[in-house]
Formats: sequence, structure tokens, C-alpha cells
Amino acid sequence: MSHVALQRVMVRMLYDPEFTTRVLGDPLRALAGVALTADERGWLLRPDRRAWSVDPERPARSLGSLLQRYATSAALALRSTQGQGIEPLRRFFRSAHFHRCIQERGSMAMAFGDHLADLVESGESEDRRVLPLARLEQAIAALHRTSPSKPPSRDADAAAYRLSPDVALHRATRGTAELQETVYRSLLDAGGGLVEAIVDDARSLPAGGIDFAHDEPLLLELARGGAPRVTHSVTTTEVPDELFSLLAFAAHGQRREALESEVVRLGAGADDATAVIAGLIADGTLVPHLQDRRASVAEE
Repeated sequence: MSHVALQRVMVRMLYDPEFTTRVLGDPLRALAGVALTADERGWLLRPDRRAWSVDPERPARSLGSLLQRYATSAALALRSTQGQGIEPLRRFFRSAHFHRCIQERGSMAMAFGDHLADLVESGESEDRRVLPLARLEQAIAALHRTSPSKPPSRDADAAAYRLSPDVALHRATRGTAELQETVYRSLLDAGGGLVEAIVDDARSLPAGGIDFAHDEPLLLELARGGAPRVTHSVTTTEVPDELFSLLAFAAHGQRREALESEVVRLGAGADDATAVIAGLIADGTLVPHLQDRRASVAEE
């Protein structure tokens, strides 16, 4: 399906003028590894060069959407890149992460989280807190992306259960969740719009610390409302290690008896195991796991 690959190359060219220049100058080299025919590469050369830049604000619009997903990590990154302002964030559209996600039909939101992480790992961002914040906001974005359009079904009498698709587990550096909430609230309280507050590097942000020597197990839960799912809020709660381990065990489906046995293995009394699992089923953290012919639920 080379026509699909061609369409994705065109999207990349519309976002990245430098890539466009390379394609127009030497398409065979610039598109090495992309399954296009010689004719299709030729089609990219036919339009007037100016056609690829008729909408120069396209990256800015997409960046605005991404900044809302990564409000706290982007705000701290922008303030810690040696006075470069927003340029390191705009550079995402020239990055390998961006080009790979478009060409391979990935997620721009997921790729932007990797770009923010790279700013820290390369030393360009001097604020180490950006990395755990970016990974937390990436996990939240992933939950938005993978959650079903309708709430998952519930059944108190199913034979097997799995972690709800409205729930995700994330292990973060200790203090990350509190810092994310504090910085996000500060950005909202600034007034004038969230994106404007993020890019206003003259505005100071809370100086909350993170304990890089320890971590915290977090439970992310999608709070559904009447609006599209990307606008649903996600609550972030630190949970005991035992509960985190139990939910990880249940992630892909386990029989109810196996779940109760795991509760006991993690230190609860046998008499409490039934109540623990029943509670997780009642609050929707565990939902029925539907077994099919291709995969069976793990046995005890």
C-alpha cells in the first residue's frame, strides 16, 4: 500500500520545511526506507515548492494541542533550556520521533512525550523534573487514547476479571503526582488560557521537589463525562505497593480464584481476599474478562 506511505510522507513535508527541502533535492536519499515507487517519488516533485508551505501555522496549531496534554512538563522544559524559549518544543516537528510516528501511523501525543524526555536526557533541559512529569503526562495521554468510547461493562458474577480499560498503572519518581497537580493548578490560575501560561516563561512556577531516590506507585483513572473522551479528566492516586502489584497481576485477565489467591500471597488474610476482590469489582477497577478461542485466561 505505497499510496498510504506516500500520504504520510506528504504530511511530514507539510510540517517540516527542512525535510521538504531534502525530499525535493534528493528524494531517493531523503526517503530511503520508505516503500515508494519511482513514480510516487516523482509526484512529490511536481507541485510548486510554495505549495508545501501554504499553511505555515500548521505546526503551531498542533503544538498548542500537544502543550495542553503535556502542560506541566512542557512548561518546565521551556523554562529550563537556556533561554531558547519555545524553540526546543517546536523542534519536535523536525525530530525523528515526529517523523517516525507519522510514517508508522503512531501517536503524535506519545511521540511528543518522548521528545520532552530527550530534552532532559540530552542535557538541553536542565530541569530533571521534566522527565518524570513527561512520562506521567504520557501515561495519561495513553489512557485517553486507548480507553473505549463507551464505559466498560460490569458483572459481579463473572468467572474472570481484568484491569478496567479506564484505569492504568504508572510507577513514577516520588513526588511526581503532587508536583504535576501543583504546577498544573498554577498554570490554570494564571488566567488568559492554559497554552499562554505554559509559554510565558516570565511567569514563575512552583518549586516543588522530586525524590529521585524513590518511586511511587500510581493509579490513573479516567473520569467519564458527557464530552469527548479526550476531555475526560484523569485522577492520579498513589496506592499501596500491594494493590499496585495485585492490579498488575490482573492486567490481562485472571480467574477470580487466582485473584483471591494473589491477595493472600500479598499479605492479606484468607477471609479478607473475597471482600478485596469484590470491592475492586464493585468500584469498576476490575471488569469482566471475556475469554475467546485464541487466548485463555491464566490459570492459578
